[in-house]
Amino acid sequence: GIRDLVRSRGRGDVYKRQRLEELRHDTAGSSIIDERGGCFAAPLDDFNVRPGHTINGAILTVSRSFESMVRVLFVCHGNICRSPMAEFMLKDLVKKRGMERDFLIASSATSAEEIGNPVHPGTASRLAREGISTAGKYAVQLKRTDYDRYDYFLGMDQWNVRNMKRILGGDPENKVHLLLDFTGRPGEEIADPWYTGDFERTYADILEGCTGFLRQLEGQGT
Repeated sequence: GIRDLVRSRGRGDVYKRQRLEELRHDTAGSSIIDERGGCFAAPLDDFNVRPGHTINGAILTVSRSFESMVRVLFVCHGNICRSPMAEFMLKDLVKKRGMERDFLIASSATSAEEIGNPVHPGTASRLAREGISTAGKYAVQLKRTDYDRYDYFLGMDQWNVRNMKRILGGDPENKVHLLLDFTGRPGEEIADPWYTGDFERTYADILEGCTGFLRQLEGQGT
């Protein structure tokens, strides 16, 4: 199992896009963290390197144990609108709190419809207004093996929740939740802006959800 995460300090693109997306959720060994994109993982074994080695000039150093991090996976239908918005929003929130090394944050889809596609322009442009970049993010699909790798699976609507439980083979540890369950509106859904076109409303709902989620974690002393 995973023991240590390492982060890549350097310039330039270390990975090719397709390979990165294939490896993004495969955290079954020691992993590389790229701070520029924030918390996307790839097993070191695939690169035949160890901490202290370099890849294209990037110095690899041990970060912290995988098990001690709060591991969050946001999920929506296609992984191009809502879940990447939540992923990059939460990354920004924890970074501003100086907590980015305490979290592993990613997002995925329940469907295969958008796999390999970039973030929807509506999501990217709304986040860009807040100074948040989604560069390097491409849609990936949820896998059953993700269940042991994350502590929280946060969906946007009940359809996401049902599909997550189907893909994951159930939810025996109660890890699957609606994002708005962490607000004063438990059980409510976040509408898909792919259909509504209202990315502003989606942004407000996701911000409320992410803020509430962090508040609950802080209340638990996490």
